[in-house]
Amino acid sequence: MENKLYPIGTVVQIKNAKVCYIIIGYCVKGEGKVYDYSGAMMPFGHEPGERIFMFNHDDIEKVVHEGYSSESYEFLMALKNELEDYKSKENN
Repeated sequence: MENKLYPIGTVVQIKNAKVCYIIIGYCVKGEGKVYDYSGAMMPFGHEPGERIFMFNHDDIEKVVHEGYSSESYEFLMALKNELEDYKSKENN
């Protein structure tokens, strides 16, 4: 799998998971570490009061549908190295 951040709205299958998740955010901090993505279970989306699922790029088994990418997504990709540095510092 290529090493890039997928756009918000991308639907992914996570390794060993029975359901798919839709990506709803990046660089989310939880449980004492920083994860690449936050997601919501498909087809329900994020339910108020429910925990947001956090996962890393390496946890993705398959991309079911890639979300829309715009100029702001391209800007985020330009900052990808900085996001990786932040994640690395926070997780060590």
